[in-house]
Amino acid sequence: MTPIIALAPIDGFTDLPFRRLCRKMGATLVFTEMTSANGLVNTKTYRAIRLKTCDEEQPCFLQLSGSDPAIMAKAAKLGEQAGFKGIDINAGCPSKKVMAGGGGARLLFDLGRLEEIIKAVQGSVSIPVSLKVRAGLSADALVLDQIADIATRHRLAFVTLHARTVSQGFAGSAKWEWIGYLKRRSGTKVIGNGDVKQPQDAQRMLEQTGCDGIMIGRAALGNPWIFRDIIDLLEGRNLRSRVTKEEKVRLILRHFDLLLEYTGSETISARHIRKHLMRYVRGMQGASQIRGLLTSVSSKDDLNRVIQLIVDPALLRKDFCDEDYKEGLA
Repeated sequence: MTPIIALAPIDGFTDLPFRRLCRKMGATLVFTEMTSANGLVNTKTYRAIRLKTCDEEQPCFLQLSGSDPAIMAKAAKLGEQAGFKGIDINAGCPSKKVMAGGGGARLLFDLGRLEEIIKAVQGSVSIPVSLKVRAGLSADALVLDQIADIATRHRLAFVTLHARTVSQGFAGSAKWEWIGYLKRRSGTKVIGNGDVKQPQDAQRMLEQTGCDGIMIGRAALGNPWIFRDIIDLLEGRNLRSRVTKEEKVRLILRHFDLLLEYTGSETISARHIRKHLMRYVRGMQGASQIRGLLTSVSSKDDLNRVIQLIVDPALLRKDFCDEDYKEGLA
């Protein structure tokens, strides 16, 4: 049975268009960007954007951040009504801004409140509820035993463990042994997260920890093919050759079309695609020069001009001297 291969919630990136791409590429589960429960309940425009979903991306879990059980419950109900297939409670984000509001990893400081939130959310919806956490506040203040008990007691659908502590942020290495410990200690499914950068990492995490699935975050940016490659590896198929320029161009154009469908604006779509282009061109000839041109992309015509440079990097020589061009090869 193929394990869960999930796209992580990534602020500013995992909007509906990118989630649809990743599902098409083989992700078996996707998550929205971390979404403010207060924003959903109290702001109509925020709600209209963040609750956009479609059948093509399902199953998709709406990830909520907040500290008020009643508000979290109302937001969860809105998510269920919008068509999401599950609610994920964020208790792992180490952002100072998020923690200052009592949400994210701040809930690991107040596990009683976290349980109140879980109970309130579960009481408001009929869809599965899951939890995303860090291993603890620091290496000498782990909460893995407590999280295992909470997950089992409330029969959560699964727990995703980012195998770093709050104090680590995104620095240092993820300690996969913590994922294995939580899996052994808990009666709940566990998804491992942290330092899966290539298909072989996913296979190693599953083998070393016994977890029920893996979550891919930053490694999927600019490379949604990673989901396809992980599944190929796990199902015993040979890994495919490196993604060609032509494949990349087709996906970039598809991404833009999905953004246009999502935003209804060519200008807004162009602005959104820039940050993805920064990553799509990674490792390509002339990447540095192409990145320098992305701030001027404000229409599909501008995007097509960038694509011409991707297909034929030699065109960059018209704008950059040979020495600069060679230095910019990435």
